[in-house]
Amino acid sequence: MSYRHTFYKEKELDVLIIDSEGMGSTAAKYISRRTDFDKKMTLLGLMCSQILIVNTKGLTRDISDTLEVSSYHLDALSNRDSNKPRVCFVLRDMKDAKKAQQDTFSNIRGSLKMMFNEIPGCYEMDDFMIVEERDVHLLENAFACSFDDFYPQSMITDGESENFHYPAETFPIKISKLRKELLDSALIPSENHRSQIFKNVYGFITHMQAVWKEIDVRGSFLHFKDSKTILQWSAMKKLVHGYGETKIKSYKENASNFIREQTSKEQWNEDIDTAFERNLTQETDRWCTETIADFKEKISNQYEPQIIDEGENNIKAAFAAEKRKLKAIYAKRQRESKESWLIKSATMRIGETVGKIFREHKDKTPEEFRNIFSDSKREELFRKR
Repeated sequence: MSYRHTFYKEKELDVLIIDSEGMGSTAAKYISRRTDFDKKMTLLGLMCSQILIVNTKGLTRDISDTLEVSSYHLDALSNRDSNKPRVCFVLRDMKDAKKAQQDTFSNIRGSLKMMFNEIPGCYEMDDFMIVEERDVHLLENAFACSFDDFYPQSMITDGESENFHYPAETFPIKISKLRKELLDSALIPSENHRSQIFKNVYGFITHMQAVWKEIDVRGSFLHFKDSKTILQWSAMKKLVHGYGETKIKSYKENASNFIREQTSKEQWNEDIDTAFERNLTQETDRWCTETIADFKEKISNQYEPQIIDEGENNIKAAFAAEKRKLKAIYAKRQRESKESWLIKSATMRIGETVGKIFREHKDKTPEEFRNIFSDSKREELFRKR
């Protein structure tokens, strides 16, 4: 991170630059999960920057995938503020590939717009970022492969000329021009100039730290390789969620009816519990198997295998969770049923005992009955009976 206070076109500017290793860098072999890091840094830039500079050697499918995956949940992250960054592409060694890069840029922009249209809520890409062809900057190679007057042929030994590359004379001029163009891009009037996060450097750094923490905690979606996989995953989750109102709902209703049937029996014994456990397991397995078969029939076989596996595991987990809830409901109702049965049995026994005492001592006086049912004799009386 570097900070500069400068004047540009009669304007006083504070310039804060957050620089990471170039996207898709050859440093990948030194950094674990480099792709995830690229996506995190891209998302941080989209959420915190006035301009996001994508520095890479040519536009590729990987660049498009990184931008799409990083952008997918912009709307869900609460710290986005009203910031809408301008995305600038600085393409190294691409001076002579303008036409090819224009076509690739159009494809990337089209894919981004399509991805945003697929997000639930029908968002537009232009609501979250500015992606325009004017912000594609092609650079020549920083080094020339031909010899020049500063390094005469006599300085090079025979057989080693392929190892010498000299600074391109015009490259510094191009970099100065690029710096001016990027500053101009940052100063183009937009929502960014009304955003509160750019009022002072300290406030911005605090905001950026909060955003990075949120990305780190909630950025699990960044492991997807492209937006197509995210859309497949979203479709899978929607299909699985739908079973909650169809097959899982029917399973719960059938099991609840069986619970009522089992817990309404007059007398409890262990065989009732065993029968319930066996029946619940069989019904759970049957409904789960039917649901997975229906899922496989409806899901496209073109989906990523891990997404299909995740869908099956989610279905199994949903049935397992409902089974645990049903067992808890059964245990509670059976306990209440047992308590009710015990109270009823005790009441009947007490009534029978009292009736027998009255029949055996029907000639006793009230005083004698009070003596028979006195506190000191009551416990012994009912224990004997």
